[in-house]
Order: sequence, then structure tokens, then C-alpha cells
Amino acid sequence: MPNIEGLSRKEKKSILVVDDELSIGKLLKRFFVREGYQVLVSSNGKEAMGVLDNYEGISLAILDLQMPEMGGLETLSRMRQRGMEIPVIIMTGGGSHYSLEEARRLKAFAYLLKPFELSEIKRVVEEALQ
Repeated sequence: MPNIEGLSRKEKKSILVVDDELSIGKLLKRFFVREGYQVLVSSNGKEAMGVLDNYEGISLAILDLQMPEMGGLETLSRMRQRGMEIPVIIMTGGGSHYSLEEARRLKAFAYLLKPFELSEIKRVVEEALQ
């Protein structure tokens, strides 16, 4: 089940972080909560789709490229098929030219290579939410 914090606070923008590496999900959650965002964390794309279907007001999704059950590109594809146009940031530790081109085709806002600096992802999130 996704870890949800602060959804009752309507004034904050909500970020969905989807990564099968628990440590990355926890790190990004702590960081973005301190930055004033509501943060939901899911461990795979299938779970993330359930969150997106059940919670209104998610402003942005950060998706890991490679995850069990459903990876980031498949999740992004399903989001777009369902008419979900929120900004999506794809992050990966092992990307390829194909995955970059597919992310562009599916209108991902950004494609970040791990490891990245928190200041870099913060800047990209802020740009995406403007």
C-alpha cells in the first residue's frame, strides 16, 4: 500500500514517487516534504496506477525506469492512454537511447540519470510545476 502523508493539506502540491528501491523513495519523500510538498510513495507502476486512479490532485509523478511488474515507461504510457497529462519525470540508473526516445514520445517532462543531486531534481520539479 502506498505511503501517503499530508493529503488533507489542500494548499500543497502532491508528488507521486515511484521506485522499487525503498531507500530512494524514502529519501525523495523526506526531501520533498521538507520542501513543502505532499508526497506519496509507491514501489512499482502497477501500484502507482492504483494511486493515480484513487487520489485526485496529484501534480507530478517521478517514475523509476526499471521496476518489477510495471516499469516507468509502461506506467507513463498507461497514464497517457487514460488522459493523465500531469508532468512526469523519468529517473534511471541504466538508461538507453531507446528509453530516452520513448520517454520523449510519451511527453515525459524530464529524463534524469541516477545518481543525481537533490538540487537537480528539485529544480526540475519546480520547472515542471510552473
